[in-house]
Amino acid sequence: MEQGNVAQLLSDLANIGQIVEGFVAFILLVYAFFFSRELREAIRGRHLDGLQFVKELIGTPEAAKARRWAYNLAVPEGMKESPPHERGLSTEDYEKARSICRDFDTIGLLCRHALLPTKIVTETYNRNILQMWSLLSPIIAEWRQGQCDSDYFAEFEWLANKSRKAEASLAKKRRRRLKLSSIRRCIQKSSAGANSIALNRAGSHGSNDRTPRGGG
Repeated sequence: MEQGNVAQLLSDLANIGQIVEGFVAFILLVYAFFFSRELREAIRGRHLDGLQFVKELIGTPEAAKARRWAYNLAVPEGMKESPPHERGLSTEDYEKARSICRDFDTIGLLCRHALLPTKIVTETYNRNILQMWSLLSPIIAEWRQGQCDSDYFAEFEWLANKSRKAEASLAKKRRRRLKLSSIRRCIQKSSAGANSIALNRAGSHGSNDRTPRGGG
């Protein structure tokens, strides 16, 4: 009799344990759901803050003015590019170049250490970053040689390489979208053509059915 009571007690305890285990699992699942949502919101907020930082850093009137100056460094097509020291750049010109490089070097450093969202930054600003790198890399090469420092503005170069990959990825996505859009148009055109043929055939059969038959 006592053994039966012990067995029943153990069975009841096992059932209670299963209920508690299921309840705890449910609580953990609910917590994980809300935690993941909060985490996504936090990441989204951090990304927005990061983009705002980049916008404020390169969006100042001084930064915009410096970039407008840099665009004038572009060598017309067909002309040979001369070294920076042969272009008659002033001390002020070099300081403008340095300020642009510092801004993008800072962005590159923060991106490389995951303090800014690299993918979003490079997809948003890849054209600007690559244009500035293309225009200023000869000056950076001159500085590196003069200072015997091959890592001078290396973060800017890293950011340019990431931007080049982002640009290629975006171009690939655009080509894929255009291809899919072209396929959809072809399908729609083919479907419209098939529907038109079907309607014409239906109209032809209806006309034949209404034609009076001879006889008499």
